Amino acid sequence: MLHWRLFSSALIISALLVSVYFDFQWGQATSWDRQGVLTTALVLVFGILAALELDRLTAPTRFWPQRLTMIFATTFVIVAGCVPIFYVPYPVNCAVGRLGWPVLGGMMGILLAFIVEMVRFQSETTDAIENQAGPVTRRIGLVALSMVYIGLPLALLAQLRQMDSNAFGIWALVSVLVIPKISDAGAYFVGRSFGRNKLIPRVSPGKTIEGAVGGLVMGVLGSLLMWFVIGPYVFGVTLVQPWWLSIVYGLLLTIVGMFGDLAESLIKRDCASKDSSHLLPGLGGVLDVIDSILTTTPAAYVFWLVVHW
Repeated sequence: MLHWRLFSSALIISALLVSVYFDFQWGQATSWDRQGVLTTALVLVFGILAALELDRLTAPTRFWPQRLTMIFATTFVIVAGCVPIFYVPYPVNCAVGRLGWPVLGGMMGILLAFIVEMVRFQSETTDAIENQAGPVTRRIGLVALSMVYIGLPLALLAQLRQMDSNAFGIWALVSVLVIPKISDAGAYFVGRSFGRNKLIPRVSPGKTIEGAVGGLVMGVLGSLLMWFVIGPYVFGVTLVQPWWLSIVYGLLLTIVGMFGDLAESLIKRDCASKDSSHLLPGLGGVLDVIDSILTTTPAAYVFWLVVHW
């Protein structure tokens, strides 16, 4: 199992490094200065696969019209969030604004869910008892969950890539990917070596308090590495904020990343499943890989809105 985990991790890291390199280079090109185009393609792929996995977790035998509804609705949010990429330069005084686009995408997604359910409506809803949601309402609720839980964070990830300059945008995006994974690795190895006290056994039996502490330490070290090594020497980004904010940034992303991991574990345990899928041997599915990123991205986005401006 460990060698499959290492193989899948190496494959994902290699693909991300190649993607980051080309996205960074294309963002610098004078003839193609729409930074984040490749990021858009990546988050769309991740969003579609993650929405499909969430659908299969919650309803393994669901008809394809509902399954496609969840995928398309989630995609609407991501695509709408990526719309500002194609404005060069982006009109700051646009009435919709950057965050308004994902909201519009979410409204379109909910509208699609209602239309599909209206077309396929049957008397199955009469089985619902008083004060209990019927199957139509539950399916629409799952579509909304996918849009908010998967679509919106990935849309913000694409917008984080567009924040400020090309160099800062790619650095901010990489930090959201790297810091939680360094924290995850630290929590995994410290937990396996020294873990004795369970963190939340009812939700995730394998996680320990010792592992969480190890994850916090590694997350802060990862943040320091990103601020003072990767930023200036790889991307040419020198942050002018006080040094102690790098520690705050590392703690913030690590804590919310752990919460994201536990949130996905809650869904899997409620659906009686160990992994979201078997797409990545040793790691599970796409949702298992991006679970922490789904919560760290909004936190990082708000952090840089407050700190960078």
